[in-house]
Amino acid sequence: MSKVILSQIEKGNSNPTVNTMWKIANGLQVPGTQLFEAVEPEEKIIRFGDVQSRMKKDASYKSYTYYHATNSRPFDWFLVEVEARSWYESIGHNDGSIEYIYVISGILEIVVGEERHKLHPGDSMYFEGVRSHVYVNLSEELLKLISVVYYTYK
Repeated sequence: MSKVILSQIEKGNSNPTVNTMWKIANGLQVPGTQLFEAVEPEEKIIRFGDVQSRMKKDASYKSYTYYHATNSRPFDWFLVEVEARSWYESIGHNDGSIEYIYVISGILEIVVGEERHKLHPGDSMYFEGVRSHVYVNLSEELLKLISVVYYTYK
């Protein structure tokens, strides 16, 4: 690719084709889709009221998505809430993913496959995210935890 063409693109004097963009990405040794991502600011505050959430029909489980995975950020970051004496089952995530859990409040029993683990506030664990898992709140208070699902893209 010539310097002239690159200069015209940089100055906004040229509208490159998708193939040209792929060539530029290859030259930069980055995924082609990365060139089409919106540039995120160096700092960003996310307010709880602005966070996307999803929940079970009975509202016993709520998940708040703070960060979605992108080409430059290979993880999803969630705040999870499970009501007292309730549970939520996840079928698992992408192959090669790793899920990291950190308990903020409540008592979590996490069932990964056939294994059961009890976590208290301040406890953390990780496991292969592709495995099905169940979050069980063993306490009489709201269970709050942070879940980060890291995608290795094996």
